[in-house]
Amino acid sequence: MKTVRVVGAQGTGKTQLARELAAHFPDFLVSEGAPRQGDIVLVMGLDLPGSQVHAAEDAHLRNALHEAGTVYQVVYGLGPQRLQSALAALGRPPAAPTGNWQWSCEKCSDPECEHRLFRRLF
Repeated sequence: MKTVRVVGAQGTGKTQLARELAAHFPDFLVSEGAPRQGDIVLVMGLDLPGSQVHAAEDAHLRNALHEAGTVYQVVYGLGPQRLQSALAALGRPPAAPTGNWQWSCEKCSDPECEHRLFRRLF
């Protein structure tokens, strides 16, 4: 069983991300805490509001990982983008865009079709 460790300084959203990843990877053990040999390690970035005050803790953590020879990926993003960043780091493709958009043109390489489209924009 693969183990994913989510680590980071206080206020970086590691607990929430660990829960979200566990829902996406029921066959993985997703947890917080010190990584062990063979773990996939995700380090939370300092891009969430207020997380920058823990920069010293973050630097200490990354230095310890570096000294131990631990390979890790840093995860950034706000809201759902953070989960998408983690999924990409774990080799999962990003989620397809949602919404009402539908592909309607069967001739996507037809230059006349493209000209009609762009003429409507002006």
